[in-house]
Amino acid sequence: MKRPLAILLVLLAVLALVACGGATTAEPDADPGQPTAAVATLPAETPTAGQPTAAPTEAPTAEPTATAATTPEALCPDLPRPALIISVGPGFEAHNPLSGERCPLPLPETMGYLQPGGDRLYFVAFDSEASTNVVSRLGPGGAIEPLEPTRATGDVYYLLRFAVAADESRLAWSRMATQPDAGAMALQGSLWIGATDGSAAVPVFENQLGGESRIVTPLRFTADGATLYFTWEPIGLGGSWNAFNGRYDNLYRVAAAGGAPAKVFDCADMGLFLCAGDFLDDGTVAYIDTNRVIHVAGPGGAALAAIPTTADYAGYPTFSPTGDLYYSEAVIPVNDPGLAVPAPGTVYRLAAPYSGAPALVATADGLLPSATGRPFLDADHLVVGYFQNEMWGTAVLGGAGDITPLEPWPNTTLAAVWPGGE
Repeated sequence: MKRPLAILLVLLAVLALVACGGATTAEPDADPGQPTAAVATLPAETPTAGQPTAAPTEAPTAEPTATAATTPEALCPDLPRPALIISVGPGFEAHNPLSGERCPLPLPETMGYLQPGGDRLYFVAFDSEASTNVVSRLGPGGAIEPLEPTRATGDVYYLLRFAVAADESRLAWSRMATQPDAGAMALQGSLWIGATDGSAAVPVFENQLGGESRIVTPLRFTADGATLYFTWEPIGLGGSWNAFNGRYDNLYRVAAAGGAPAKVFDCADMGLFLCAGDFLDDGTVAYIDTNRVIHVAGPGGAALAAIPTTADYAGYPTFSPTGDLYYSEAVIPVNDPGLAVPAPGTVYRLAAPYSGAPALVATADGLLPSATGRPFLDADHLVVGYFQNEMWGTAVLGGAGDITPLEPWPNTTLAAVWPGGE
C-alpha cells in the first residue's frame, strides 16, 4: 500500500505550478498562467511506437527486387522553423503561425514536459497503471525510444523531470522519493546528468532534502551545453492567473561535466515567493517584488534596473532571444466577476541595458505572456494568452502589436517551442 503522503501529493500535483512548462496530462502540474487543456485519460500501458522491422534477406535472383523505403531524416522536414509545438486537444502538431504550415506529430496523448533536442522531441511518458514514468524521445520516422536509465518508480514516480541540451550533448533528469520515516513530509531529490540516452550518468546529488512540498526540477542547459540550471520547485499551488507573477522561486547552476551546484538566486533571500520570471545564461535574473516593481539583477546579484509598474497586476518578466525584457501589466476586473481574465492586459518591452522607457507592445483583454518558460517563437513573436469570442485561448503577439489567435480556437495550448536549425 502506498504511503498517505503519496496520495496527498497526487492530489496536489493536479493543481501544482509548472515552472518549466509542458503539455497537460492527468498527472503533471497545472499551468497557473493560462487556461488548461482537457485532461487526458491515462492508459493501462506506457504508449510506445515500435521500430519498423527490416525485410528478411532473400537469396539473389535474376529478377530485380523492390528498393526498401528510406527512413525520413527528420521530423517534419518541410516545416519552417522555428515553430510552435501545440496541443490541439487529442493530439499534437508542429505549427509555424507565420507561414501557416502544420505537421501532425505522433506523440502519445499521455505525455508531458515536452522539450526539443535537435531534430528529436523529448518528453515524459506516463504509465499510471504500472506506477512508472520514463523520459522518452520521438525520432525520425515516428519511433519512440524510452530512455531506461531515467525510469522512475515508487510512491512519487510521477515527479520525474528532465532537461535536454539543444545540441543533444547532455540530458539531465531528477527523481523524488519519500523519506524512510512515513510521517516525514519533505521529499528526497536526486539529480543526474548524462548522455542523451541516459548512459554515463553522473549524480549531481542523491536523496537531498529540498524542503516541504518542493521537488528538484532541471530547467535548461545554457546554449553551449556547458551549464545546467535547476530549481527546487514548489508544488501543490493553485489559484487564478493573478495569483502568479513569476515562474521560479530559486535558481541553481552546475557544470554539465559535474561538480558542486551553486546558488544563483533565491526569492526567499528578499522575503519573496515565486518571484523570478526568467533568467539568462550568464545568471542575469528578472524578478518582481510585492510592490510590483520589476527588477533585473545581473550575474552575482548586481542591481541593473528597477522598473515601476502602476496597474493592479504585473508579472512574468521574460527575456526575448535577443535579451529584450518583456513584461505584463493588467487590470483585475472587479465589477464583472464572470470575466476572469486581464481586462485589459498590456505587454511592454524594454531593450537592454533596461534603463530607458518601456515601449507598449499591445493591450487587449486577456493579454498575458504564456507561463511556459521562454515562450518566444523568435525574437519578435511572443506566445500569449488572449481573450476572443468570450473565450480565453492562446495567440502569438508580434512586436508591432499584431495578435494572431492559434487555431483551433480556443483549444490550442503551447507545449514547446521548436528552435530553428543552425
